[in-house]
Amino acid sequence: MILKHRLRCSLSTNFFIFILITLVFQYFYVKYRSLPGGDDLIFHYARLQELLSTSNFPVIATYGFGNTGNLVNVFYPVQFLYPLVWAIKLWKHPVLFINCWLSAFHLLTLFNCDWISRRFNKPYWFRLVFAVVYTFSFYRLQDLVSRAAWGEYLATAFLPLVFGGFYLVLHQQGGRWLLFIGMIGLLFSHVLTTVMMICLLLLWLIVDIILKRDINWKMIQHLLQVGLALLGVGFIFWAPFLQHYLSTPTGIQATQIHFSVLKPLSWSAQWLAISHNQMITATSGANTVGPLILTLLIINVIIFILHWPYFSSSNWLILGSGIIAFWLTTPAFPWRWLHGSFINVIQFPFRFNIFATLAVSWCTAQSLSLLSSKKVKKAWTFILLIITCGCGLTAIHQYLAWPLQSPNQQPLTEANFSHYRYPDQAPNDYFPRQALKSLNQWQYHWARINGRQVRLFGVPHANSVSYRYHSKVAANTFDLPVLCYSRSNYQVTNNGHPLAYYFSKRGTIALKTRTKDNLITVRYCPTLIDRFSWVVSLVSLGLLALLLLLQQRLNKF
Repeated sequence: MILKHRLRCSLSTNFFIFILITLVFQYFYVKYRSLPGGDDLIFHYARLQELLSTSNFPVIATYGFGNTGNLVNVFYPVQFLYPLVWAIKLWKHPVLFINCWLSAFHLLTLFNCDWISRRFNKPYWFRLVFAVVYTFSFYRLQDLVSRAAWGEYLATAFLPLVFGGFYLVLHQQGGRWLLFIGMIGLLFSHVLTTVMMICLLLLWLIVDIILKRDINWKMIQHLLQVGLALLGVGFIFWAPFLQHYLSTPTGIQATQIHFSVLKPLSWSAQWLAISHNQMITATSGANTVGPLILTLLIINVIIFILHWPYFSSSNWLILGSGIIAFWLTTPAFPWRWLHGSFINVIQFPFRFNIFATLAVSWCTAQSLSLLSSKKVKKAWTFILLIITCGCGLTAIHQYLAWPLQSPNQQPLTEANFSHYRYPDQAPNDYFPRQALKSLNQWQYHWARINGRQVRLFGVPHANSVSYRYHSKVAANTFDLPVLCYSRSNYQVTNNGHPLAYYFSKRGTIALKTRTKDNLITVRYCPTLIDRFSWVVSLVSLGLLALLLLLQQRLNKF
């Protein structure tokens, strides 16, 4: 009873502190009543606007992204956007609700860190330090503010559950539900982070099997169970993704940016950013781990070496992983050796900053366990919380005070929400590979009519776009600025009459008409998977809930 009472007290205390710190970071929204204009803000703004523009959730993007019919909301997860969309449609005030939605993921990250720490029977001060240092770390705040990388920011909330759950499964201490919740959260947040995590977990599994010189088939069975549950509940995302990825002629080009060799920030740029606690410099963005995490990494290395008998092999593995992750973000790592390899799909080495941050946050909390006095532990916990919040708030303040150098940094407000950065448009991602060569044509409304380039603006509708054009001749050939993802899933009409279409050299929809006055409508016809994939996910979720209830019922007997 005493232990239960202490646990409840620590939970309520941590809960209060989590709420308080999250509210402290609302200071900037209360002051400016806007969202900072980060690098990717217009991209995620366009995705959100596409969902807000129609009564249903469309498959192709015809309102944003230059009316190109992009399948970005199929290839980029939107599941976590649904509650936000419903809230905005019901109560308006989009910027207020976006801020609340993003702040909710601060709280979710804090609670996930607390949850996984409790699963490892860590005391309340450990849970507090680990949760706050990780959640309000420099790189996570940078994802939210200067980069506005919403997908990656949401994904970071689930990393503690994935790593902790996988560790427990490997050591046959449960953890399947933790691993499943973490992985489904990643899948519905950010595809690239999910792929990186799967690769890291596979590497971890292989190393574990080699070191143990044995295959634990019970553990493999548990991992397969998690994978099966993930396939079922995640069907709403991965099934349409895979269908369109495989059916698109010439394949999919994921992004406009592609590097044959990854280039980390230079030493001078990293030192300038870290020494000044800056998210941006005069020449470029400053995507680093930040001064606090780097300082804590150095301190942890010293503490671990001086007191090495007190740390388990697991803690040494976490610290070593953090050092490797930080090494990958620096010019010291020979990225040129991986020229043209698959790993270049990550685009930027600084993505490993989040893994270094997670490892350092855990090791920092672990290092505090060496202190024998409870008063000293509480004092250092308080100091770490103050320093973490101070560094984070200072970094955000410096970014917001930085003079605007481009329209990309224009803040998003209630007043400009309906026409943010008009007439600029979000960059198209996930388009037919054939369309890459003519990117600057179709992306900016340039059609080819009878061999000539013509600026042709479409009228958007749900899953369709219409074009009106008067020609001097009756026989016309159109190459429209609408991306073609299938040779059979579109319905094209001219003045209400069906027309045949074909995949053009630009990766767009091409057709021929025999009238001078043309009203061409391109309508996407959702596939069976597009329409009913949610049913499979819902049924899978119901079965999992039933399984959980049965498991709890059986444990009582």
